[in-house]
Amino acid sequence: MNIKPLPLLRGQTAHSKRGFRSSSGPVHRLDKRLFGRTVKLEIDWILRRIDMGATAWKESIVSQYTEGNAHVATEGAARNNMAQALGKISKLNL
Repeated sequence: MNIKPLPLLRGQTAHSKRGFRSSSGPVHRLDKRLFGRTVKLEIDWILRRIDMGATAWKESIVSQYTEGNAHVATEGAARNNMAQALGKISKLNL
């Protein structure tokens, strides 16, 4: 299986004619709590076949992270979201 990674939240296309393309969609929700220091993030993920353009997997994933400041918490929530997506993709029977 060939997975062609794309930069997060960019509309670039893959250059390979075979395999799969993984991309993330828009951030649906970014919830930053001022006092709780917890950030919740929701992103739509799509895995498409490059040769046919068919969707092999699509899911909206919600993640969160708690840290001392909002910037670090946002980065942590994004990392958790990507880790969840890659974990789910790795379990697919493609």
